[in-house]
Amino acid sequence: MSVNVARPDGVADFHGLPPENRMGPLERVRWAPGFDWPALFKRARPVIIEGFVASWPASGTWSLGSLRARLGRRPVRAAVVGPGGVTTLDYSQGTP
Repeated sequence: MSVNVARPDGVADFHGLPPENRMGPLERVRWAPGFDWPALFKRARPVIIEGFVASWPASGTWSLGSLRARLGRRPVRAAVVGPGGVTTLDYSQGTP
């Protein structure tokens, strides 16, 4: 699984996901205690949820290995919201 984030047009390609969840505008959301998950899951576009990460690069392609190397054990999740439902990828655990 890899995540390709292209800016400034905000297109994200989440390889390894069902086609209906792979492409779309990207939104980055900062997680905090009390985060409104139900509201997030109602959105109709992919979202990367930032955990304890200061920032993501303006562009780049991240494999699972490179994300783990950059983030270590910090909890970072990408929740992909699309017509097929919600898919959550947990990079901190080493498996999508």
